[in-house]
Amino acid sequence: GSESSVISQSRFSPMDRTKERKQSEFFSLDKLLSSDLPDGDAKFEGNETSLVTEIEKLQTSLNFSEKKIQHLSSLLTESEKNEVRLNSLVEALKEEIRRVRRSQERQEHAENLEYLKNIIVKFVTLPRGEEKCRLIPVLQTILRLSPEEVQSITMSVK
Repeated sequence: GSESSVISQSRFSPMDRTKERKQSEFFSLDKLLSSDLPDGDAKFEGNETSLVTEIEKLQTSLNFSEKKIQHLSSLLTESEKNEVRLNSLVEALKEEIRRVRRSQERQEHAENLEYLKNIIVKFVTLPRGEEKCRLIPVLQTILRLSPEEVQSITMSVK
């Protein structure tokens, strides 16, 4: 700017002034953007090639960053889909564990086959729905029925 030319005229030789002028002509884009110099103070003679290369570097960096963002976005989408799939698998496995536990509990009561046989025969042969409804909790306990199974039996009795 004009301040540097006043200082350079008073303190340095003409050779030093040309070196200083050449150095002041080469500003990086970051310095230019963050510079507080007024528009008239900045001179860009011969700097067009360095600015063009700097712009090309920044565009290349921008393109690379955009590709990286797209890649990370696709990875995130894939991870979210995988999470949904795994959550549904977890629910299915939990239900399977419950079913296996009920089956194991049934095996413990299998020793009382005579009692189970009598309850089932009575349940099937009873004519009224009210009396059958009283046997549903017994069947639920002995057979370790799930809530859905109990509900379906109750609906069929009514």
